[in-house]
Amino acid sequence: YLAGGRQGTRAQKNRSDVRGGGKKPWRQKGTGRARAGTIRSPLWRSGGVTFAARPQDHSQKVNRKMYRAAMRSILSELVRQERLVAVEEFSVEAPKTKQVAAKLKELNLEKV
Repeated sequence: YLAGGRQGTRAQKNRSDVRGGGKKPWRQKGTGRARAGTIRSPLWRSGGVTFAARPQDHSQKVNRKMYRAAMRSILSELVRQERLVAVEEFSVEAPKTKQVAAKLKELNLEKV
């Protein structure tokens, strides 16, 4: 359940992402060397990575019923511990932190 917190930003270059390597380094036959199509092959130094990492999203789908059951469990636990506060209306005259802090102090919610 902590998978969604993973960053997933690692990335490497594969052979198509590496700069250069457009020209065949030597002809196909007659040199005695192994065939080579590009100098950016993963076999070569400064070539691309064979199975290059890509940025990915590690978050997982949670079924709707499971999510609702979890929320119900959390809220019922807060009620059991008498930590749930229901407020009918919460408004301040101006969007000022001092006013919001004063309003929260009235409700005994300084540590929220």
